[in-house]
Amino acid sequence: MAPSAKKDLAAAKKTSAANASSVVPLLCTLCEHEPVFTDTSHLLTHISSKGHLAHRQKLELRSRRDPESQRLITIYEAWYARYGVRELLEERQLAKDQAEEAELQGRKALKRTRKPKVCFLSLLTSPSDVC
Repeated sequence: MAPSAKKDLAAAKKTSAANASSVVPLLCTLCEHEPVFTDTSHLLTHISSKGHLAHRQKLELRSRRDPESQRLITIYEAWYARYGVRELLEERQLAKDQAEEAELQGRKALKRTRKPKVCFLSLLTSPSDVC
């Protein structure tokens, strides 16, 4: 996706994501102990974690034969859709991608502007003797 398209996507979702994040319940209804989080960032980190994703997959596989697993998946999916969690995750990933790109560009610029290293000891004696 082109950088301008990414910015447009982020801008379009920013309002809805901000509204969703201000009211989204900060708990995971899917995981066994129903963890509660202090902020949206921690919730999104949990939802992206290996543990959460593994638990979700297990419940989805069990849901065909286990009514309780089906109920948990249904509740979770309704919560996920209602509060725009996918959009929040997309926005977060876009911000990470932009930060990584900016860091890469900064490193490239720094590399282009670096001065050659000078061996200060070579100024005192013959360069071939020291460096």
